[in-house]
Amino acid sequence: MKKRSHKIQIAMSYKSLFLIVLLLTFPVAISFAQNNCEANITVLKNRNVKTIANSEYTFTLYLENSGSKAGEFTITANNANGSNENPDGSPTGSNIELTHQLLDTGMNPISNPVLVKAGETFSFLLKLSVPEGSPIEVWNCTEVSVEADNCVLAPGSIVLYVFNPDPNNHE
Repeated sequence: MKKRSHKIQIAMSYKSLFLIVLLLTFPVAISFAQNNCEANITVLKNRNVKTIANSEYTFTLYLENSGSKAGEFTITANNANGSNENPDGSPTGSNIELTHQLLDTGMNPISNPVLVKAGETFSFLLKLSVPEGSPIEVWNCTEVSVEADNCVLAPGSIVLYVFNPDPNNHE
């Protein structure tokens, strides 16, 4: 009879151990799920292709936090020439490099990270400027990326295209 009670104790020990592990991991799973967030980045009127006038163009962009908690997001802008195709089908390898400024709607530089409450939208501007001496009749491809600092989020981005026309032939 001693053997049987020993087997019962071992079986109870395994069940107890399993129950303890389950109870300890459950709060971690809940905490992880609560740290998920959802965010979308869009451009005003979905117009991601523009022509530069007077050496600069400013895009209005929106970062929407569609998650269930506030999120801290880092926004960056970089030339993405060579990685895509221009809207006219030409390769991006000969595109020009532009300077980028990420600004709030008051035209002040953005200080990363930006805090966006759940269900709210953060409006910001991307000012693109053509450096002096840049070629004309060429494109630029700029990628604006968003990464979450305090929650699980796949990095999101939007690609914007601008054309630098010949000012003498542009209406």
